[in-house]
Amino acid sequence: MKKYHLIATLGLIVAFKVIAGFDLAAQEVKKNIESDKAKKVKTEITFPAGKLYISSNANSFCEGIYKYHRDYWKPDISYYEESETGYLDINVDDNRNDKHYDDSEENEWIIAFKRDVRNDIKISMIAGESDIDLQGCRLEGFEFDMIAGQTKINLKNTSVPFLEFKAIAGEAEIDLTGDWKNDLDAEIRGGVGEMTIKLPSEVGVKVNISGGLGDIHAPGFNKHNKVYTNDLYGKTKTSLYIDITGGIGNVSIRMPD
Repeated sequence: MKKYHLIATLGLIVAFKVIAGFDLAAQEVKKNIESDKAKKVKTEITFPAGKLYISSNANSFCEGIYKYHRDYWKPDISYYEESETGYLDINVDDNRNDKHYDDSEENEWIIAFKRDVRNDIKISMIAGESDIDLQGCRLEGFEFDMIAGQTKINLKNTSVPFLEFKAIAGEAEIDLTGDWKNDLDAEIRGGVGEMTIKLPSEVGVKVNISGGLGDIHAPGFNKHNKVYTNDLYGKTKTSLYIDITGGIGNVSIRMPD
């Protein structure tokens, strides 16, 4: 009888582990989207938590691999075109009242865009890490919202005319180096702990900083009150105008090239 109970108990343990294994095993969705007749696309991405990777090496307009562990994190991906404009929406339909995001669940999205498609991108990230490399893309605009986490954003050689970055907590690095064919109006707001902005050395730059900020490190820039300009400001055909406000901690403004 004892032997029977032992075997039954072991069977229950094995069954529990199998069920738990299925529950925690990563699920995967692959989705490629081709822009048909659209001359430009408006993209909205809402990422819950985990790791978000975005690059610019796709053959189709948008190629994605989405890995998740919970059914409520399964991505909802939609695309349609209207009046020569495409609308891409990637989000999560999480209807739980008490939302809890655990990085140990290893939610991961890997998304790639095609460089030569005009794209207006808005990204909202609740928590986690993101590495967004859109170097060389034809960006109509770029917006990024983050509640908490770390992000690295590469907009080199995009000539994006409008940039908006908002965050509550975390660390961020934004690369705006390279060639610029037009002006840039950028707004950076929030309570990021550490902010690094890389700026071009061959384009005029004006940075206006206000709010409860920590240390500001801006080698090579001229300072007048809370306005920082490089030597080329007012002398080049195009200029970068950047407003930084909020309770950001330390700010580093650099001209690496």
